[in-house]
Amino acid sequence: MHDHGFSHHRYKDGSGSERVILIAFTLNLAFAVIELFGGLWLQSMAILADAVHDFGDSLSIGFAWYMQRLSNRDATQTYSYGYKRFSILSVIVISSVLISGSAVIVYESIQRLFNTAEVPNPLGMIGFAVFGIVINGIAGKLLAGGGSLNEKVLSWHFWEDVLGWVAVLVGGVAIYMTNQPWIDPLLSLAIAIFVAYRVLNHLKQALAIILQATPEHFNVEQIEQSIMESIDIDSIRHTHLWTLDGENHILTSHLVFKHSTPLDYLMTEKQKAHELLKTIGIDHATFEIEIGESKIDLPES
Repeated sequence: MHDHGFSHHRYKDGSGSERVILIAFTLNLAFAVIELFGGLWLQSMAILADAVHDFGDSLSIGFAWYMQRLSNRDATQTYSYGYKRFSILSVIVISSVLISGSAVIVYESIQRLFNTAEVPNPLGMIGFAVFGIVINGIAGKLLAGGGSLNEKVLSWHFWEDVLGWVAVLVGGVAIYMTNQPWIDPLLSLAIAIFVAYRVLNHLKQALAIILQATPEHFNVEQIEQSIMESIDIDSIRHTHLWTLDGENHILTSHLVFKHSTPLDYLMTEKQKAHELLKTIGIDHATFEIEIGESKIDLPES
């Protein structure tokens, strides 16, 4: 049995995600401008590298906000599953920008390691580091409660920036105590490699969604077993599970009943299967009913 009228299914509202991402965008852009002037003033490669990184991030976050807003539109004839997966497109774009930016920072940091004539202002670095920890910590906290992969990627970005500024803080203290200029580019190199590593993991998750992999924390065999134990069927087969955006999951399956099963009993058992799936976070399921070796279509409950 196949579901129809998919466009009427109500997904989780993402209007709160839009607002939080917009706030994060504003914080990130304002801080990037401050970083740029601060990095030039302090002659700090680590701060300048992060300023360039944050300007690219601001563009990405703005794009993420637009994609998150677009993802909340209702399904159409063209996009019968809705626009939820547009937020995943944002994840891929943001990840690509971050990885590209990290590559540039790695290159510049290596160049600076072999040309460390100027010593950055360590007290200025310490001051900027404290400011950076506060601003990025606020943005990361705002996004931390989000359920979409889009918000999770952005949240991790800001928490990674917090760790980066902690490194700059440590580096500023180290430069102040030792007067060694190579500490600054070495820190920016470590930050860039760490960010690229984390972002690659997020990109892997986004690509898994695009390729319709089974969502993490779900096991198809266990779901089939739970359905078998909950309703009176002979067998269950051809079960497929995927996710639109990391939050809204979809399942299709064939429920095989005995030859003599009454129609009203089929409907009751099918409804039990729907309710079971809702308890584990699968809000939309399509069940095809089979009586022995034959298939029948039933109206959706």
